[in-house]
Amino acid sequence: MTSEDLDMDGVPDECSDFTGGCPAMSNEWSCFDNWDLPGEVYPDNSGPVTYSVTLDQTDNVFLDVDVTIDSLAIIDNSVLYVTQTGAAGDLAIVAPGGLLIEGTLLVANNRTITVPNGPVVLQSGGLYAKDPAAAPGSVSASLSGQRVDILQGGELRLEDTMSLTVTDDLRLECLTECDGLRGGQTPPILQSTTGQMYIQGNAVLAGTVTWGYSSSVPLELAGNFVNHSISPEGFDFVHGAMLLSGTMDQRFEVGGDDVSAIRDGFFHPVGLHSNFAMGTLEVDAGMGREVTFENAFANIVAVGPCDEALYVHHLILRSGSHITLNNCKVYYETLANEGATITTAGCGQLAAIPACAQDDDCSDGSPCYHDECAAGVCEFTRVAYGDVNASGGPGAIDLDDILCVLDGFASPAVCANADISPCRANGIIDLDDILAVLDAFSGTDPCDCG
Repeated sequence: MTSEDLDMDGVPDECSDFTGGCPAMSNEWSCFDNWDLPGEVYPDNSGPVTYSVTLDQTDNVFLDVDVTIDSLAIIDNSVLYVTQTGAAGDLAIVAPGGLLIEGTLLVANNRTITVPNGPVVLQSGGLYAKDPAAAPGSVSASLSGQRVDILQGGELRLEDTMSLTVTDDLRLECLTECDGLRGGQTPPILQSTTGQMYIQGNAVLAGTVTWGYSSSVPLELAGNFVNHSISPEGFDFVHGAMLLSGTMDQRFEVGGDDVSAIRDGFFHPVGLHSNFAMGTLEVDAGMGREVTFENAFANIVAVGPCDEALYVHHLILRSGSHITLNNCKVYYETLANEGATITTAGCGQLAAIPACAQDDDCSDGSPCYHDECAAGVCEFTRVAYGDVNASGGPGAIDLDDILCVLDGFASPAVCANADISPCRANGIIDLDDILAVLDAFSGTDPCDCG
């Protein structure tokens, strides 16, 4: 790195700011005049100078070349598009300063962003997401960072086959003023509908956070699941899968209200939240390591013997794994035990939940899934908002859905999936649900079901 100031503007040459000096509509990274740099260069560490780049105000920048830089700050209302087709257009950030996102970073195609030596930080106003202009199913972009921190007001979304790899810890944190109301910050958001996540360190949830993982591809976690979240309404993992794949001992913080071995544990009947329940949890095969389930933090109830528990639809224990239930219970709908060693301490217990008898037993509270009891086991099918009879296909919301919600209004068991307003089941099918289906018939999707 140098500290030369060849253009005598009082700013070291390696601190680069986007100025947009190229002709209109030429917002490419490789256009020299877009940067406050001396000579015909753009920020890239391929030469004798290394660069720390800031995008600010209303900068809109299109990355059209492969670039290596020391650090990058995307702030204010700036936008960086890492969406190039073809061979070039990837971003490597190599110094400990890492990547700060307070603006917007949009990705598309198979582009890669690597931050091997520093953090990726998303905070107030920061968004990492698929480019809305990209075709459905077309994005396989990857983001990897030494550490990823999603703080109050930050948001990271994975769609299609996008992936996130974290070589150290992933942390979602908002400890104060994170209800999004009364001037408070919105909680940090991490959503993965179809993408995949690899976390080689710990997954840490602290305070009021939103984490939704509904991908059928398991989230791989090699470290501890440190669930210190106090917002079960923001935890949506009941359609997703997690693989505990560490080579060292792992700890898993249970957080759900222990309401005993009943189906209400999957969708809390009083709090109307997910109760930190999960869809599939798999403990990988491995000799000599132990996975301990424990209640060391008061998520909903308290820290005490069997005050809190884990509810999981499908529990898979691979051969050679060792499980300890330390003064907490794990309730499952189905269990595949391939030869795990199970140890209990205190009131710890592994317990089955009785089979479902009707669709209403499988309520997950989400308008984006059709809940069905099939041969005593709950099954969930993603549907369009308002498709309460799960007909699927083009024009899925039709007269049959309107008739279904009307029938459900008279007799809820007839159309159990019609409880969709306001984006979370409230236990009754009422006028709001009828109006919601009518809105969906006209094309409205306020719950982002897709």
